[in-house]
Amino acid sequence: MSEAPPASRSQSEPAGSVASSIPAVPAESSQPDAGEISVNPAPMPTVNPFRVPDAPYNLYLHHPDQIAYGMLGGYFLMGEGEHDPFITAINALPALEPVTPENDERSAVKLQYTILLVLEDYTKRTYKLYPDSLEVDGINYALAPEQFAALEAGITESRSRISGNGYGKYAQWLVWMNPNRVTAISCAEADGQSFEIPEVALRFAAAEPYYISTSAVKTYSPGSVDFSALQDAFITRLTFDNGVVYTMAVAADKMYLEASDMDVACLYDIWPRNAESYVETMRDAGEGRLNTRTGKPVIYLYPDKTQDVSVKLYFDGVIDYTYPAYNGGWNVTASPDGTLINKADGSEHYYLFWDGTSRFNDWDFSEGFVVKGTDVEGFLRDVLPKLGLIPREYNDFITYWAPEMRKNAYNLITFSTEQYEAIASLNISPAPDTMLRVHMVYKPIPAPIAIKAQTFPAPPARSGFTAVEWGGTRAIGQYYKRILFAD
Repeated sequence: MSEAPPASRSQSEPAGSVASSIPAVPAESSQPDAGEISVNPAPMPTVNPFRVPDAPYNLYLHHPDQIAYGMLGGYFLMGEGEHDPFITAINALPALEPVTPENDERSAVKLQYTILLVLEDYTKRTYKLYPDSLEVDGINYALAPEQFAALEAGITESRSRISGNGYGKYAQWLVWMNPNRVTAISCAEADGQSFEIPEVALRFAAAEPYYISTSAVKTYSPGSVDFSALQDAFITRLTFDNGVVYTMAVAADKMYLEASDMDVACLYDIWPRNAESYVETMRDAGEGRLNTRTGKPVIYLYPDKTQDVSVKLYFDGVIDYTYPAYNGGWNVTASPDGTLINKADGSEHYYLFWDGTSRFNDWDFSEGFVVKGTDVEGFLRDVLPKLGLIPREYNDFITYWAPEMRKNAYNLITFSTEQYEAIASLNISPAPDTMLRVHMVYKPIPAPIAIKAQTFPAPPARSGFTAVEWGGTRAIGQYYKRILFAD
């Protein structure tokens, strides 16, 4: 098939696109009659009206024949503060002149690429690139040949960077939907048992369907498939705030997707690993466990003299709470003993606190430790100094994590600082002379398993201005089983 079905109403306003700052051409009836006083039209803006801000986003390339979007790039897939190559090209454009409808000679044959930008709050912007123009959210702008070439080169570089990194294609409707508009989720197991996702986990469970990678697709008539007759099918129903309902059935290597306001449905081929992970995650969410919560990362600052310090956090996820309030960055006066005075309100602290939730869940458990719940305190007291933490820091760590982990029969534990830094980068100014980040990832398990013991390099010696951060994540889903029990 060459054309994708239209979008479901669950994907339209108020979830909608980023509004353009260029007004639509007024209707002829709104033009002044001869003799009326008329003001000159507003001058063309001198700033690119669709510039992308320095803020989190994902970027997708549309594949209409597969009714899917492929990951093209994103803010967190680049270096700190660096934009995707296509967005860099977009931001380099000058103010462009809109093409009036009577001069618009575009055709589907000339359409080269459709790019979807999704911002952190799920607002969206669509770029359609033609050889001589760029359409942004329905408004068409004339392009010079060199501008088209620069945008196309950006897309080519983005595709080159993303290829081979494991990013697949994702169902069009699931990429477009806004999880914040989901008001209820119900799930049904293959054996007929069913459960509702509680409110505490609703927002994060609503985003999980997106992460199912797709390949081939067929369309069928909604209601023509009896999901209950499918072998080992896991059925999910998502209800949106406007009454639209998505029904998904995941069975082995297939995903059926229907929307209540659409007269066509989609059957996708999917990766079995994705299906297993999705089902496990939804079961965890059904028990009220959020997806990969990053708990109590705290940041200590020890300058060699009292000075003002700015700390910015770039987190690939949702920041749930900060103390003191983050407000786009922490600005403090730090003293050598670790005392911090928050410049916003004068309050005193000895660390900066944040926590949040990321959808990253592919933690590497190829090395680590299996620790009995009742032995967690002693284990952490032994390991954390080897990672470079001093008593005040590792005691804070233990009193936060040990009460939770000791409830488990056993804990599978690894320290994944490099993976953590990829989803939670820090920008501290002035730059510390010594930076130490410790991040623990653990998974409750019912019984001991064999695992290669993790070893650690010697921690850096603390010299000059030193910054320290520790935190942890409770991993969920099937990913650790894929690594430890691979067929």
